[in-house]
Amino acid sequence: MAKTGKYFNSTSTELKNFVIGKYEKDNSYTEITLLVHFKDINKINEMKVLSNTMITLVQSDSGNVFNYTILPGYAKTSLIDNLYVIINYEGNIISSNGKIEGKRAEWFRSKEYLNTSKNIFFIATFEDAQKKVEKTVEGEKGKSCGLFGLELPLILLGGLVLSAKARWKKK
Repeated sequence: MAKTGKYFNSTSTELKNFVIGKYEKDNSYTEITLLVHFKDINKINEMKVLSNTMITLVQSDSGNVFNYTILPGYAKTSLIDNLYVIINYEGNIISSNGKIEGKRAEWFRSKEYLNTSKNIFFIATFEDAQKKVEKTVEGEKGKSCGLFGLELPLILLGGLVLSAKARWKKK
């Protein structure tokens, strides 16, 4: 495990639930399951196993766009036969080119699909929590209070009546 663990460690990640075992449907395959917590997703490429990939998270008008790109030759250098990627997000996932199930996006690629001369893109757009908060605050600022909406015309009408009375008394 220590030898395999060095492929998944980096300065910006913490490994949890690292399990190595035989694939139960076919014992000729070794299966590695791990949960990675990271400080900066843009530095996750520091993991040796992800050296032929590019992972980015950028903000856009539609939300935070997660892009996991597999570069050509990844399957050969990593000795991976099948790739199953799951991204869990605490907020909402707006869209993905993978399968969305609740608060997670999933992608699966077999060795045949990984052995290509083109980049492979796993993309998901997450709702930006900060924009959601800003939108809520802006919405509250833009609304007029129902009570004030009723009081303002009455105050203006009362002011008009009082000024009319004052003018009438002067005559």
